[in-house]
Amino acid sequence: MIAISTAVTTSPKRFAIPEEIRTQIKQSRELVVLLTPKSVDRPWVLIEVGAAWGWRKEYRIVPVLCHVTVDAIPDIIKGKKAFQLNEFDQYLKELQKRVKK
Repeated sequence: MIAISTAVTTSPKRFAIPEEIRTQIKQSRELVVLLTPKSVDRPWVLIEVGAAWGWRKEYRIVPVLCHVTVDAIPDIIKGKKAFQLNEFDQYLKELQKRVKK
C-alpha cells in the first residue's frame, strides 16, 4: 500500500494529521510526496513525511518533483531517490518489481 494525502491547507488547526491519513501511512510501505512550487514549503508536507519516517525507519519515501528542482527537496528526504513527474512511469515500474517480490 502507498500512502496518499490530499491535504492542501495551511490552517494551524489542520497541522494535526487526520486519523485516516495516519491509518493509511501506518498500513503502507511507501509514501509518495508530490513536491510542487506551492507544496514544497508547506508544513503539512514535513509533518506527514516526519510521521511516516517516525513510525518505521525503513519506510520508503519517494519525492516526486513537479516544477521544482532537486535543491528544493526538504532536508529530511534530501537523500531519497527522487523522480521528476515526467519520470513517474519509471517509479511505477520499480514499484511493480518490489510488489512482485
